[in-house]
Amino acid sequence: QGGAPTLDLSAGNVAGAWLEAAGLPRVHIGHEGELLKGLASLPDGSLTNVFCADVFSRLAREDVITCALELGRVTGGEGRLVVSLLTSSPAAPE
Repeated sequence: QGGAPTLDLSAGNVAGAWLEAAGLPRVHIGHEGELLKGLASLPDGSLTNVFCADVFSRLAREDVITCALELGRVTGGEGRLVVSLLTSSPAAPE
């Protein structure tokens, strides 16, 4: 939602430049190792926007569900969550 602070969980600065150009102030909660702790410290429904690019692929398998649940909690029923996942495709047959 335009103008509302956006939690930027992207890996790198490309998304940050795009968010700033779109007029969305960025919020950070720390580096990858601190992600779950940072999310847990945020109040329920405290964020309007979350941009999450290439984050789940960097988490341990057991932390992916926890992260997804936390993102749902902090965005509440009215927030927007944008997730981009990198996937690998099987090698082409030779």
